[in-house]
Amino acid sequence: MTIDKLFNTVFKGCAFSNMEDNYLIHYSQPCVIMEGSWVESEVTVYEFIHECKQWAYDNGFVIGTLFKTDYVDSKESLVWVESILFDGRENFKASTEPEAVIKAAQWILDGSINKDIL
Repeated sequence: MTIDKLFNTVFKGCAFSNMEDNYLIHYSQPCVIMEGSWVESEVTVYEFIHECKQWAYDNGFVIGTLFKTDYVDSKESLVWVESILFDGRENFKASTEPEAVIKAAQWILDGSINKDIL
């Protein structure tokens, strides 16, 4: 899953660098002290998905997290389900909350590019 375009949209003015161990996101941001220079920064994936949810809300969407238990071959497995509420409902299933939130936010971004709504 590539998150660079989504990251750069949610963190306006910043530039995604890379993700380490699916947990720590490295990025560059403009330096406020020295105009024209950049500073390396990092954020956890959980801080990023919080910002994704806030970005979605600021643009008229709500991303809510629901738990769903599925039984496969008599074994219980936990699945995250993310919903977007805006003129209907879309569900995004994933094995982790960050993955599901990122899928939902990416759906918003893709739709906004096609419809020019953001």
